[in-house]
Amino acid sequence: MDYNEHADDNYNQEAYPTLSGFSFTGIHGQGVRVPVQIHGSEQIPVRNVTFRDMSVGLTYKKKHIFQCSFVKGRVYGSISPRPCENFDLYDEEGRLVKPATESNVTDIDYDI
Repeated sequence: MDYNEHADDNYNQEAYPTLSGFSFTGIHGQGVRVPVQIHGSEQIPVRNVTFRDMSVGLTYKKKHIFQCSFVKGRVYGSISPRPCENFDLYDEEGRLVKPATESNVTDIDYDI
């Protein structure tokens, strides 16, 4: 059965899944084109995403390295490359340094 298909008509067509509680720690690499792509939607936002200890070398610089849409989360400590504006920034001790400037920023660069 493919996504968006149901075995019968007895389901709640207004129900959407909850996508929450994703944690990424210790991500390191070289020669990466797009290190992060997280795309939610207005109906199905992605919430509570956490990044810690991330350092990724890029193949080339572009405007939208972290690609996010309808995502909310937090970053602890210094990570590279710079995350989307959708993420609250915390220091290593867990103190809020900078709150997210937007909650539904769409940073998508389809030229990957």
